[in-house]
Amino acid sequence: MVALISEERLIKAGMFDTTAESFTRRVLLIAAASAALAAVLALWGSMENPLYAAVVAVMIPGMYALTPFLNSMNMASKIEKDLWAYLATIWVLQKVGRSVSSSLRAAGSISPDPEAREYFTRAAGRLEGAGTLKGLAINRRLSPSRFWARIYSRLADYLATRGEAVEEMLKTELDESVERSMIAMRQTTERLMMILIIYTLSSTVFPFVMMMMFAFQALVEQGQVPTEAMYSTLLTTLVPTPIFVSMFKIFSVRFFSFRSETVVHGWATAFGVGLMTFAGMFFALDRGILPAQMTIYHAISAAVAAGGLAGWLTIRGEEVTFRGQSFDFPLLLADLFSELRGGRAFGDAIREMKIPYRHLKTLGTKMKAWASLKLPYPLILSRIAEELRYSVSRMSALLIIKALEAGADLEETFATIASFSTRIRELWIETEGTKTGNYLTATVAFLLVLGSYTLLFNVMNLESISQMATESIRGALMMQAVVQTVVMALSLGTVRTGHVTSSLRELAFLPLGTFVMLFFVH
Repeated sequence: MVALISEERLIKAGMFDTTAESFTRRVLLIAAASAALAAVLALWGSMENPLYAAVVAVMIPGMYALTPFLNSMNMASKIEKDLWAYLATIWVLQKVGRSVSSSLRAAGSISPDPEAREYFTRAAGRLEGAGTLKGLAINRRLSPSRFWARIYSRLADYLATRGEAVEEMLKTELDESVERSMIAMRQTTERLMMILIIYTLSSTVFPFVMMMMFAFQALVEQGQVPTEAMYSTLLTTLVPTPIFVSMFKIFSVRFFSFRSETVVHGWATAFGVGLMTFAGMFFALDRGILPAQMTIYHAISAAVAAGGLAGWLTIRGEEVTFRGQSFDFPLLLADLFSELRGGRAFGDAIREMKIPYRHLKTLGTKMKAWASLKLPYPLILSRIAEELRYSVSRMSALLIIKALEAGADLEETFATIASFSTRIRELWIETEGTKTGNYLTATVAFLLVLGSYTLLFNVMNLESISQMATESIRGALMMQAVVQTVVMALSLGTVRTGHVTSSLRELAFLPLGTFVMLFFVH
């Protein structure tokens, strides 16, 4: 069997348990199942146009075939995201004479992402199994990131020809990595915004144009909106969503992670409240308790909004706190370094420093208590890292611990890491401003589409033209509006923080606009 993809690509994607042959067989099986589904839909008359059947047959296996490439981009994004921190760890350990493999393991140990940790563990294992130079060559070839491929190549070159200069080379790379990380983060954000614009067009504007065309067709023919047309419009909105949401997760800068129990609790609350709201409204509609102009689509919108609000209230406090910790901790490090530079001991510096940062108040109180107990600073730092375990700033604390364990100077370590983390924080603020501007643009575009549905239905006064066509168009518009609301909410929430769970906030508020719009098309 001819493989559709190479083993090397699968390794770059982190798909270690999948061979090229088994991946090819899966693609073919999915293609056969999709073709069978398209044939069944065509025989049932749901898709009379062969083009729509072909799209169904090709789209699903095509999406799966793209998985290795998306996974590879995802892995590259993860190991490049905190490039400066990983390089700083390798530099510190090389400076005190540790092996390259142990330095890579230490770099992985500070990462908050399990996939990044596994990547560095495997990279270190190749060096231990094949030898340092050969292992670096293998890592360069299998690296999903061009930045890390370059670092492996330079490490191999220096170790083979001028090993005494490795430390100097890594220090240069470390200094440049901050600028490189800033450039890469800007490029990633720009790419994310471009993808968001494309998604907004494909999931809101283009389906609206399609719906308008089918509405005109129904009016001209004095009939209903064709079922096939409704399916094609819904598919235009639904099918791209998983791919785009995955890309939003890949390219969005994540400053924190939710606790697993918070994610489960948030979504369980959302589904529970949503189902109860829908059941109550459905019962009221069935008994005629609610106003006659309300429909099943009103019930769905209200249920999504109620569930989203309940789930968002569950996760909101944690989201705000963890994000605040990420942005405030670099400032706390800079303040602590200022105290150390004044000649104070580590414990005295903590006791004397002011901690005015709202999201670090609890941590600051604990730090002062630990310092008052005269705990050794490695223990205090490890406890700080534990308190920050859901924040990206935890890496800075772990990096300091690794540096000090390796024998680095305390003041020099704080000076280097505080400087780098403060510069990275400035880029985070810039990135968040760019994301907010484009997030608002996408939200306004979606609301304009909802308003356009209202104008299409009311300004044209469709009911005076054809009662049958009007009812068909009304149902199609309501269904499309509800579907678009849900997928846009999921997408915008993911863009905002990099977590799908954050979309509970958008699920709480966007359906309210849809709920109001539905009254105007009734």
